[in-house]
Amino acid sequence: MTADAPGPHDLGRRPAPASSIARTVETVQPSLGLFDPERDHIRMVMRDLVVEVAIGLHPWEQLRPQRLVVNVEAWAYVGAPYTHDDTDAILDYDAIRDTIREDWPQRAHVKLLEPLAEELIQLCFRHPAVEAARVRLEKPDIFSEAQGVGIELYRRRTR
Repeated sequence: MTADAPGPHDLGRRPAPASSIARTVETVQPSLGLFDPERDHIRMVMRDLVVEVAIGLHPWEQLRPQRLVVNVEAWAYVGAPYTHDDTDAILDYDAIRDTIREDWPQRAHVKLLEPLAEELIQLCFRHPAVEAARVRLEKPDIFSEAQGVGIELYRRRTR
């Protein structure tokens, strides 16, 4: 087999085109009973951030970095209406984005998506108002017949 020939795990695998990653906006709420949708709340959303990360359990996944599509949501209950002076009251999504875009591509190979999701959940919980967070991590290039495969983790803050 030459260096240019596909390996046994590359047959039939083609990266999903970038246009196939974009999805319609979902209006999903956390599961009833875990977060009170009857109370006023704000939902911070980071949708479809794409990053290359050295990740995967299978030997063929360890050959090169893979694209991950990252979605993060965080919910906080709100009381009074927001004003332009409420900068300390908002969840700063820059820290989450910076971790994903700057830290993750520099890391040594990791096997599982779950610890990365837990890390993002904990970043959300650094803000004291955040009561719940959900992270979805998907690998869009694993199966040619699927838009992506991955995990979704939802956690409530324990007080």
